[in-house]
Amino acid sequence: MPTLTTLEEFSKAHEHTIAALSTIGTVLAAFATVAAVLVSLCLARRGETVRLRALLSIGLSPTDPPHLVNLQIDNIGLRVGSLAPQFFEWRIPFQRKRQPETMANIMNAVYLVNRDKINNEITVGSPMNIQIGDVDTFRRAFTRELALIDRKLRRFSKTRLERLGAVIYTSDDRQIRVKFSRAMADEIRSLVAAYLRQKTH
Repeated sequence: MPTLTTLEEFSKAHEHTIAALSTIGTVLAAFATVAAVLVSLCLARRGETVRLRALLSIGLSPTDPPHLVNLQIDNIGLRVGSLAPQFFEWRIPFQRKRQPETMANIMNAVYLVNRDKINNEITVGSPMNIQIGDVDTFRRAFTRELALIDRKLRRFSKTRLERLGAVIYTSDDRQIRVKFSRAMADEIRSLVAAYLRQKTH
């Protein structure tokens, strides 16, 4: 067993190393405290932020017409959310947001017409469903919207239209990406391809 003298000699021989380890321990403890505070702030901020999830899809209807385009918005946060009056925008890569040609669409038109019938507050467990109309109506409107958007694109219009997406805006100006169901993504891709073919003829 090490004697007291041996321990004293070891301490004297390695006093700088022991001091350095002690300092490192203090620094690590300080970093851990700062990290804990930052995580707490982030979690608190996240709880205060409106968090929505939006899905544009084609669904089956028991009535005529059998296929309807629907925009479903779910609240996945803690705070109640609400939409801006002009809330839906087609997004084009490298295009500034909220351009007139990308905001002029059937989603905003339907929402404005039916706004009195739609509860603007989106609460947890009560998704907002905005029925856009039947698929044929959506196709005609979307093709017109593509032409409006295309006129403003100066460069790489084909590539940019092929990468078209969508976002919605909340009343506090948060921007949330809209996901497309597989059927809707195929439909949009097909309509864009048809528009580009017609444009080249």
